[in-house]
Formats: sequence, structure tokens, C-alpha cells
Amino acid sequence: MSTLDKQKLLDEVTAEWLPKVAKADREETKQLLGALVTSWLSEAIGGVAEPEAVNEIQREDLALLLTNAKTPAARIEALRGMVLRRRVNKVSAATFKLGKQVVDGDKDDGTARAEGKGLQLQIDELAGKVNALSDSGMKRNLQREISEMAMEALYAIERKAMSLRLNRYQQTRRQ
Repeated sequence: MSTLDKQKLLDEVTAEWLPKVAKADREETKQLLGALVTSWLSEAIGGVAEPEAVNEIQREDLALLLTNAKTPAARIEALRGMVLRRRVNKVSAATFKLGKQVVDGDKDDGTARAEGKGLQLQIDELAGKVNALSDSGMKRNLQREISEMAMEALYAIERKAMSLRLNRYQQTRRQ
């Protein structure tokens, strides 16, 4: 049984971060940290043998982010990027899984289309948030991933073009 406590984690990271961001960004910081801690716990507890060890790595990543971002504006931007990266990864896993199910014939057309449309809505929301980032490198990396996800969702909906990774998956299935 895991000893990870959501409120304790949130209190700890909030205490580290709030003094280092602009006062105007503190509410958003609290929201972002809440989303981050929720994501951490989902990952750390989701079938992992050592959730505390996973969380320690997650905490080190966050501490490194705080150390590397030198200004309050850079810190909030880096935190936005970290939270967006985790959300993009989650939706990306879902689009790839759906695409593989379509390729394998494990998902009927109606269900695949409905799931693809639902994922497309999430992708559109994420794309707007990614486009609002000011860090051009972070933005570019996330936009590339969003393009892949969009192609996979579109494949589930229309069965036309597919992402490069889904195409590679399909090619290995044929061999």
C-alpha cells in the first residue's frame, strides 16, 4: 500500500513554488500544481511496485525545473509546459492505442469514430494551450506531438491518413 498522500504532496510543492512566482500568477500556480500532483499520483500508484520511488523522481524533475527557471515568469511558463507535457502524453497514449485498435480490427467503426471525435476535442483544447506558450522550443516540441495525435484521431474517424508512428505499427503488423 502506498504512503503517498495527495494533500501532503500538494502542500509541499506549493510551499516550494508559491514564493518563487509572481503574486499575479499564484492562483494559476496552485491550479497547475494540483493538476501535476494528481497526474503524479496516477502515474506513481498505477500498478508501480515502488510508488514512492517514482514520486521521488517526479519531485526531482520539478525541483530541477524550479532551479533552471531563473525568473518568476520563466517559472510559471516552465510549470505550464510541464503540466501540458503530461496532458499531451496522456492523450497521445490514448490516440495511439485507439489507432492500433483500428489497425488491428479490434474496434468497430462507430465506436472508433466516437472515441476519435472525443480525443480530437481534447487535442484541440491542448493545441490552444500549447500555442499560447511563449517558450518556442517547448511549443515546437508539443506541437509536433499534437500533430501526431491529431493524425491518429483523424484516422480513427475517417480511416484516411495516419501518423508516422501508427504507420510504423501497421507496417510491423504486416511482416
